[in-house]
Amino acid sequence: MKKSFISNIAGSNWIYLIIILCLFPLLFFKLFNAGFMCWDDADYILENQYVHAFSVKDFFTRFYIGNYHPLTMVSFGIDWQLFGNQAKWYHIENITWHMFNAILVFYIGKRFSLTSFYAFILAVVFAFHPLQIETVAWIAERKNLLYAFFFLMAILFYFQYKRSNKSWQLILVYFMFIFSLLSKSSAVTLPLVFILIDVFIFNENWKNNIKRYIPFFLISISFGLVNLVSQSSGKFISTSHNYPLVEKIGIFGYGIFHYVASFIFPGNLSVFYSYPKNLGSIAIIGIITLLLLIVIIYFMIKLKKSHAIFSISFFLVNIFLVLQIIPFGDAITADRYMYIPIIGLSLLFIHLFIKLKINKMFLVLVVIVLPFLSVVRASLWEDNIVLLKNSLKRDPTSIIPLNSIGVIYMERNDFKNAFFYLNKTISYSPNYYKGYYNRGLLNGKIGNYKNAIGDFSKAIELTDYYKAYVGRGNSYLMLKDYSKAFSDAEKANSLNKNNPRTLFLLANCYDDLNQLEKSILYYNQAIALNTEDPSYYLRRAIVYGKMQQFQLCLKDLEICTELDKDYAEAYYWKGVVKVNMKQNPCNDLSRAVNLGFEAAQQPLANYCK
Repeated sequence: MKKSFISNIAGSNWIYLIIILCLFPLLFFKLFNAGFMCWDDADYILENQYVHAFSVKDFFTRFYIGNYHPLTMVSFGIDWQLFGNQAKWYHIENITWHMFNAILVFYIGKRFSLTSFYAFILAVVFAFHPLQIETVAWIAERKNLLYAFFFLMAILFYFQYKRSNKSWQLILVYFMFIFSLLSKSSAVTLPLVFILIDVFIFNENWKNNIKRYIPFFLISISFGLVNLVSQSSGKFISTSHNYPLVEKIGIFGYGIFHYVASFIFPGNLSVFYSYPKNLGSIAIIGIITLLLLIVIIYFMIKLKKSHAIFSISFFLVNIFLVLQIIPFGDAITADRYMYIPIIGLSLLFIHLFIKLKINKMFLVLVVIVLPFLSVVRASLWEDNIVLLKNSLKRDPTSIIPLNSIGVIYMERNDFKNAFFYLNKTISYSPNYYKGYYNRGLLNGKIGNYKNAIGDFSKAIELTDYYKAYVGRGNSYLMLKDYSKAFSDAEKANSLNKNNPRTLFLLANCYDDLNQLEKSILYYNQAIALNTEDPSYYLRRAIVYGKMQQFQLCLKDLEICTELDKDYAEAYYWKGVVKVNMKQNPCNDLSRAVNLGFEAAQQPLANYCK
């Protein structure tokens, strides 16, 4: 009689699974205090009206930050309905998915003919290697966790199908494959993994299974094309890193070298790995790595080391697409790309340990050291500035972290440090338009509108960035140069149709010119596109007040304070409107004063004696 899944756990595997499960809260507790990451988390969650409205239609019909992953967006939508902007629960869910994946890796290790002990080692390395922290700690990388979960489930079902040859189990494989692709397009490599399993685990001739592979490859190609469209539409295919062929080959090989080296020596990890300014040494390392890899694979084939060939191939198949053959983004490598490929390298080293008959206590020592390094790495994610400054230890001239630190300081109103880091960004990369754009925002925030216009103009000179036109238009508006403000708003609108920021700028211009009906029209359009920015409602409320439409004014101000319970200016205007409506303004004016809005002090003294 066959053992059930439960009885299998109750056998020789249960102790290992319990150890893994107990380690999770001990090793990832630092992440409970982490917030949202300054990259992507706001676009995916905090400022995403489709997530807030749980718009499933939009999840399946829109691209998000250059990606198509509707199941990931559904996951964020559910989280928002349950937890709102409480980052702790998103982190707990990420950790939970990672725990599920570690358990699946344990059982996959068993399918790869490992004993329970070695399957445990495989699962522990997968779960607690410092390279995995980025995927678990970065909320936006939920896509990595979800795609991996369905990817690993598909592999387990594929093994089940191979042993039973029941068509309904193959149908389950298809479902898991499609769910994985709908979570992240990286799952396109799964058909190649099936071929590796057939050839190296089941010793089959892959040509005999072509009919079975074809549907999988057709699905992969379809999703691969969608991903190319999404990346292109989001301008994430980097033309600035489109190097000559020899250097591309060198970068490709260097990526392999970097990931293997980081796996063996994970002591110098970073949240961002910049392209080096001089690619010569990188290209040489990469080409030597590729030549060495070819030699290793040749001898493995000659010696018929099927386990080693499978492990190396599993790693290469799943890392291939992120080795910058097509240059995506500004980073040359990224820790999160190792989430699934790390299984291949772990298998390779486990088989090497078995072959060399190395004492198991050495592996136990590895199991102790890796989690310790992961706790240290996880602690960096408690604060964005700490995390980004850590990456500068590796490369002090890296403009992406420098620019991001400057923006964070600006958001925290630490203007001295904000200028320091944004000026550094521009000095290291005078052609980096986002550095000028963000410094323009900073200058605008402190009232240096002429300097802001200079920075926005430089950003526009470097690239037609619609946000820079909006920023410059706002600066012109503050200087009462309406013709230039309107001109920039029109240009921004031509670059990005019906953007709420542009419509808000136009509304403010018409408000300033006392064309109140036109102003209301544009505020309405801006709010229709972004229902969650309290400043939009505040400005429309003020215009309604000018028009003596106090009921509409008060309604907008109520929405303001619902969206932001500490919006001092909104409480002040609520008090003013209530005075006009002969209602009691004291609670609102008092709240405004307590929040530091000085203009509320006099009316509070006048009406609330």
